[in-house]
Amino acid sequence: MSNVLILSLFVLMSCSFIGERKPASVEKNVLIIGDSHMAGPFGQYLHQSVATVRGVNVITYGHASSAPLHWLSETRHKLSGGVYHMYSANRTINPYELIRLVNPNPTDWRIPVEVPEFESLMSKMQLHFEWLRGGAQFLKPDIVVIELGANDRRAIVQNDQVNQRSYDKRLELTRRLANIATQDGAKCLWIGPPHGRTKTDFEQATLYKMLTEALDGTSCELVSSNHYKAIGCDGVHFNCREEFGNAKSWANEMAQKVKALID
Repeated sequence: MSNVLILSLFVLMSCSFIGERKPASVEKNVLIIGDSHMAGPFGQYLHQSVATVRGVNVITYGHASSAPLHWLSETRHKLSGGVYHMYSANRTINPYELIRLVNPNPTDWRIPVEVPEFESLMSKMQLHFEWLRGGAQFLKPDIVVIELGANDRRAIVQNDQVNQRSYDKRLELTRRLANIATQDGAKCLWIGPPHGRTKTDFEQATLYKMLTEALDGTSCELVSSNHYKAIGCDGVHFNCREEFGNAKSWANEMAQKVKALID
């Protein structure tokens, strides 16, 4: 995703400022992870919307090109394409004010960046020491939002034929990620990928079939984004101006589902 850094600045500048607030009435920690969609405008809009809930601390990690495989592997993976790390601290620093802590280690989209280990994030959401030094506390998530799956497509389908071995492997990794997310009682929402001009209907249907089978029997709810389709840009992402409206609509819809999980 070549324009992630530019788009990050555009989206942040276009959003309204959130100033001082009344003391929060709830205290929840929300962990959000995802792929290039989360590293781009969709992830930024989603984070900003969820962070408007008083008393909620939100941390988002978007890593382009990532799939469950990369978040779970014992060998850490470095992927290029752009990242988005953001921490909106409500209760952990000052309950009267929403404080945003940005990625202390920004990189060019072409530079490979290590994908965090998911299991470690479940016990300590803060990835960056600088965030802790800035006044944040160690947090465990009460709600986990996962936006992954799009990058499993090419592994499980080639020329509109299912690669059963890869299908089964990616299914197991998806299920494992969901079970880790919920094993200590956290609520979990899995956001499926949107459709796109460069995807076939068979590829998209197979991907959702895999996600549905993987999450069946887990405590993680799958939400479809199939009614959103990237026509402009590269036919996959919503990272160009003509698709910003789609990115915002998708983020707003998903944010309402996340907010419904916050008591």
